[in-house]
Amino acid sequence: MGDMPEDQGPVDEAEQERQEEQKRQKRGTRKRRGSVSAPPTATIDTNLELRKFEKSPENLEFLKQTLAGNFIFSEVRGADQEALACAFEEMRQPAGYTVMKQGDAGDNYYVLRSGTVEIYVTPKDGGDPICVLTLTDKGYFGELALMYHAPRAASVICKTDCVLEALDGTSFHTILRRSGMNKRQEYHSFLREVPIMQNLEPSDIGKIADVLVRQEFKDGDHIIRQGDEDAETFYILYEGFARAILDKKDGPSMEVKRYEKGGYFGELALIKNVPRASNVVAIGDCVVVSIDRAAFVRLLGSQVEELRRGSAEYTTTGQIVTPGDKADPNDKLPITVPNEQEEVPKKKSSCCVVS
Repeated sequence: MGDMPEDQGPVDEAEQERQEEQKRQKRGTRKRRGSVSAPPTATIDTNLELRKFEKSPENLEFLKQTLAGNFIFSEVRGADQEALACAFEEMRQPAGYTVMKQGDAGDNYYVLRSGTVEIYVTPKDGGDPICVLTLTDKGYFGELALMYHAPRAASVICKTDCVLEALDGTSFHTILRRSGMNKRQEYHSFLREVPIMQNLEPSDIGKIADVLVRQEFKDGDHIIRQGDEDAETFYILYEGFARAILDKKDGPSMEVKRYEKGGYFGELALIKNVPRASNVVAIGDCVVVSIDRAAFVRLLGSQVEELRRGSAEYTTTGQIVTPGDKADPNDKLPITVPNEQEEVPKKKSSCCVVS
């Protein structure tokens, strides 16, 4: 129900809080706060086998789809996704039942399978609770107290009879810690093969891996639209293929660049603060990982000059020309999806990009 800090996951927040608490104790200024149930980082066993509850095929699919759409679990895939769904315990509660009470310790994360709940917040001045939100099927709540190791920020009451799925705090932290470690290792290995990353220190690559956002696109989807002035993202193709298409005022649109795994785009608009120079469109299903402008400047600032040198410019034929290349009007890029039998024409610079 809110974005996590850019550079740190929920477990790192706990470690920071623990360190701050130790400093306060030394100064004799212990912070007053409610009790919490979340375990410190050191006690999280990523090899722990999660609890398992029997699920009907329909309920299992419901949970997997619901969790896949939640940013908290966006990196949980494969066997971990199924284990996560099976770790939820079904709860049936009547209208009027208090699922969570403001100020209590966080114990579970909840997904609402059916029914309606209302979320109430009691003002700090002690007035009557105020209903601030109503959730229906597929709603979720309870993650903030677990993620940030804090007391419940609101009360949740069943407005109707409800069927809830509850995930205990230990399983919640275990799966996030496990998926976070897997994500970091997976992305770190991938980034080492991306040309612009090869001059970076492993620690810097690790920082980039921590802030990557994964996005999936279907065939024909626009990843970038030509002329978009709100250019705030740098993209790297993680799976599949994509192509850059230039819309021309005086002629038909032309494909000007083909991307495969490790290809990157979107940096030119960030470096020069100009609108997007072309469309980038998915060829078949594809996956990209991205970082926003702030992370791009902070983490890739040392590579800006190389990116600038490698930036491609368009000729009147719609081709991309890198430094040292000469445009050939007869050099036409194929429109079919690359495969093992098709050799895609290569340019001299591996940093030839379009944004």
